[in-house]
Amino acid sequence: KFAAVDIWAEYVSLQSFATDVRVGLLNSTTFGTGKNNAGEPYYVTVAFSDDFTSADKIIAWCAARFPQLTGTALNNRCLATQLTPLGG
Repeated sequence: KFAAVDIWAEYVSLQSFATDVRVGLLNSTTFGTGKNNAGEPYYVTVAFSDDFTSADKIIAWCAARFPQLTGTALNNRCLATQLTPLGG
């Protein structure tokens, strides 16, 4: 099971080695459609950069940061998406 300690470790790890981006930890109920899991929020580690102007650039960045991952494993680690305001 992926617990709070695992989420925090993922966030700290990304923040420590991905120094070329801003790293955030978001509560799922604060953006988009406010998704939750059985009424409980889940947390998402995100990387932000002004250089992320396309999905291809994001995937290239992720592939360079996680060279050991390919295919589905890379897609599970990195999802190129645009955040929208809550209810947006």
